[in-house]
Amino acid sequence: MVVSTQYPYSLYQYQILASSQDATGDFVSNGAEWVLMAKCRDETTSAQRMPTVDDGIAYMPDAVVYCEVSCEVINVGSKVQVRNPDGSVRLSGTCRGFSKDTFHSRLWV
Repeated sequence: MVVSTQYPYSLYQYQILASSQDATGDFVSNGAEWVLMAKCRDETTSAQRMPTVDDGIAYMPDAVVYCEVSCEVINVGSKVQVRNPDGSVRLSGTCRGFSKDTFHSRLWV
């Protein structure tokens, strides 16, 4: 018997942490980190794909990432990664669009 998982991978977003002030009042950067956003699956787009217009620039998305409906909104321009269960990077790119639908969320990379 084969058991399939709807979302076998993990979606991560690169987030810059909020800065804080030191004792002298200067702002100090707290760095950045990859944050787990949701479980997901990805599908590469076919050769017959249509261009998508973003700010007047046409581009061809490389993949569509389907996520759990509970995924927080990911802003266009954010760096994202899809990782295998062993932590290796399966897909890396920039968010070109995000849609929160009834049964899942979609992210175009």
